[in-house]
Amino acid sequence: IRIVFLARDIVRAQYALRRAMDEYERTYEIARHAISEIFRLSSIRDQFEDWQIVIREIVHVPFGKEIGFATSKIGVEDVTRPPAMILGKSRPDDKQKMQLFLNARRQTIHGGWLTEIMDMMKDEWREDYANARLTTPGDNILPEADNASSESIVGKRPLSDEDVYYPRADFRRRIVNGDLQRKLVSKKAEQVAIDLKRTSLDQLLALVEVNGLGSALSGQKVVEILSGLAVKSEEKVLYPADLISDKFPGNRIFGPELTLPEPSSYDSETGQIQVKPGVELTAAAWRVELSAPIHPLEVLKGFEGDQPVVSTAVAVEEHPKPPPVA
Repeated sequence: IRIVFLARDIVRAQYALRRAMDEYERTYEIARHAISEIFRLSSIRDQFEDWQIVIREIVHVPFGKEIGFATSKIGVEDVTRPPAMILGKSRPDDKQKMQLFLNARRQTIHGGWLTEIMDMMKDEWREDYANARLTTPGDNILPEADNASSESIVGKRPLSDEDVYYPRADFRRRIVNGDLQRKLVSKKAEQVAIDLKRTSLDQLLALVEVNGLGSALSGQKVVEILSGLAVKSEEKVLYPADLISDKFPGNRIFGPELTLPEPSSYDSETGQIQVKPGVELTAAAWRVELSAPIHPLEVLKGFEGDQPVVSTAVAVEEHPKPPPVA
């Protein structure tokens, strides 16, 4: 009987031990699960905070807080130019300004334009980030796939020695700083400039104002002024009178024998030589007139030297000194 009672107590003790061990393991699993959930929820919170900042910046200020271009202090009119160069200024009128504004807006704001902006900034960031971390094509540097902490530092940027964070946090910091928006605006401005370069000058600029030399051309359209050089000139061009002697007046006329560019091949629309963001839109036309070949001896025939100058010399007689007296 005692052996039976002892076996019963042993079985009860083993059962209680198993229950205690099960309770310990269950408590351990609950604690481990709770800790993993804390880390998971903390990571989700970090990701949510980063992405809500990114989305907020893109939705509210997609092109950044500072939109502008630094213009050069010296303009075209401030550059010293020869009298043969006539300089005029023209600005778009109100109708042209509105049309240019609508054209630029159609290139920028359209269906899916926020997604396009997001993709452009990610591409720009990915190239810079790959250089900063010296990654390989096989490395995964997608911000969407990153779940690291927002404050985790992965390295230093070359040259500047700035901290490099993991992809998502680094992408968020670059957007908040406005670096990616400035590059985005530059790319969009280049696209608008390319479209402007393809636009007719009459649609871009109004009438031209010319001050000083060539003021008689004021009030004309840009194309009309530029096309003026395409008209073939029948007028004989003379050398300055003080360059060729009056004895050889025939040598004063030099043509022109050759005109570049040829008037038949001239196109006023090709006069747009500078259309860049932050720089004055410049339209220009030019013509170079060359004389026929002149033999050097023919040139020397028309040259007269200066008149000889008669000078009077005054001779002064110098008397020798008497010898010294001993």
